[in-house]
Amino acid sequence: MSLPLPLALDRISEELARLHGRALALQDAASGGGAAMQDLDRMTQELEALSGFVGGMAGLAQEGGTEFGPLLAAVHLGDIRARLAGEAGAAEGAGDLEML
Repeated sequence: MSLPLPLALDRISEELARLHGRALALQDAASGGGAAMQDLDRMTQELEALSGFVGGMAGLAQEGGTEFGPLLAAVHLGDIRARLAGEAGAAEGAGDLEML
């Protein structure tokens, strides 16, 4: 799978904007308890996945590499990986729930 840098960065931007919207909603629901805490946990995992992906991109780009597909394959959260890959049907909240 080929994932050009401009496209990868655009998809990362979309993911971060989506997470920002969730963070704003969590601020409003912070006193709501259980569901809000689960969403906060999920968002933390997603941010960690994006951070690792972007960090890997930076390292590879620094070495002159341009093939980011293996980095994408290393993203453990399937729904994030699918959205970054541009796969159809990778909707918000799809994928496995991973609790810490």
